[in-house]
Amino acid sequence: MSEIQDKIVAAVRTESGKGVARKLRAQGLAPAVVYGPGMEPKHLSVDAAELVRVRRAFGSTHVYDVAVEGGESYKAMIREIQVEPVHRTVQHVDFWAVDLAKPIEMNVRVEFTGKPKGVVAGGKFQHLRRQIKLAGLPEALPASITVDVSDLDAGETYKLHDLTLPEGCKPGVNEENYGVFTVSAPKGVKA
Repeated sequence: MSEIQDKIVAAVRTESGKGVARKLRAQGLAPAVVYGPGMEPKHLSVDAAELVRVRRAFGSTHVYDVAVEGGESYKAMIREIQVEPVHRTVQHVDFWAVDLAKPIEMNVRVEFTGKPKGVVAGGKFQHLRRQIKLAGLPEALPASITVDVSDLDAGETYKLHDLTLPEGCKPGVNEENYGVFTVSAPKGVKA
């Protein structure tokens, strides 16, 4: 089995429209576009199966090397993937070319481990936000953050500013006071 690399090979697409897109999809390709600050959008096509394999391996916040046949290359993140709902085939992908030296904001998945003390005492655990907005350099943003909630007691809430974030990351604008996890007190008990 070959090692999966974070390089996505793309071909330039000169034609556009519904008919052209259908022909590309019939060949196992997906229409794509790469765009970013200070550049004109470029229409591309990528191997849909390879795109899915690479995305599963590296995640949604990874900076990919989009290599266009003919020599051009872009450092880009996958901004959006459109998927056909029944067959789950890739219909279109948007690549966002990023400047690795400038910070960006990105949604990052939040997961948890442990059983909160408040749940053991009879409280109810709530995972309030499945994603949080983080700001940082593109290569510093993680695909997900895992938080140990074992010390969370009944009536307490972990807010974004309470979490230990990876180095180089900070909460997005106006995000730090949002609750992420909480344990409500058991019925009949005041927190």
